[in-house]
Amino acid sequence: MAVGFPHNVSRFLGMKSMSKKEFITLCFVVWLTAGVPIMLDCSSNGLVARMIFGKNLLANKQWGADLAAPMLSWAVGGPGLLAAYLTGLVGAALGTLSAMVFIMSANVTRDIVKLLRPQTTDKTMLMMGYFLIALFLFLPFIWTLNKPPELLAIFMGLSAMGLGAIFFFVTVVSYYWKRATKWGAICTVIFGTIATLYGGWAVLHKKILGMGTMEWILVAGCGILYFGVSLCTQPPSKELITKLFPEKQSA
Repeated sequence: MAVGFPHNVSRFLGMKSMSKKEFITLCFVVWLTAGVPIMLDCSSNGLVARMIFGKNLLANKQWGADLAAPMLSWAVGGPGLLAAYLTGLVGAALGTLSAMVFIMSANVTRDIVKLLRPQTTDKTMLMMGYFLIALFLFLPFIWTLNKPPELLAIFMGLSAMGLGAIFFFVTVVSYYWKRATKWGAICTVIFGTIATLYGGWAVLHKKILGMGTMEWILVAGCGILYFGVSLCTQPPSKELITKLFPEKQSA
């Protein structure tokens, strides 16, 4: 995941108009790959692995609970299924990492630098992109090398919680609510970022909060700020609303 993923997905979907059939198909694919089925699969994997291996699952201190899925695939399908699972896991990890790094680099150069300084040359943008790619690869590498999380899924879960809480309102709700303002979105992003960082410290380091509690804090806080600040600030102009929400032409 990357902060720019929802932003770029929106940009991708806006490249063409979709028919009703295409839209339904897209919703089904998203639900199938990122919705309830995959959540049930992930949650049941840990339960079944604990039932099969018991305390032995956590005996490997280096990997710990991250061994649940590989060991389960080995128990079900032997070395062949284990090899296929690990191949898919490494491929998915590398694909996600490369896409994440390139998208974050492109978002900073294209959506921030270019907007603030339009006269920036393509060569400068390219060199800046190279630097940001190296930076975005270096920071998590150093952090993971020095103090990796006890369970990788917790780290990914915290990231997903923060992104979901922020962009559900900033991206999804903004598609339909005409009263949304830039200040509401900005405050939501700032709060969501700070709260996610605090959540990582409170959940992983101090252990004073659980992930479920942190999720409610994120969703409630982002929702209150998004709607509250938007209602308290000047609404978008009629020209902008007309541009963003054009009236449907009758056939």
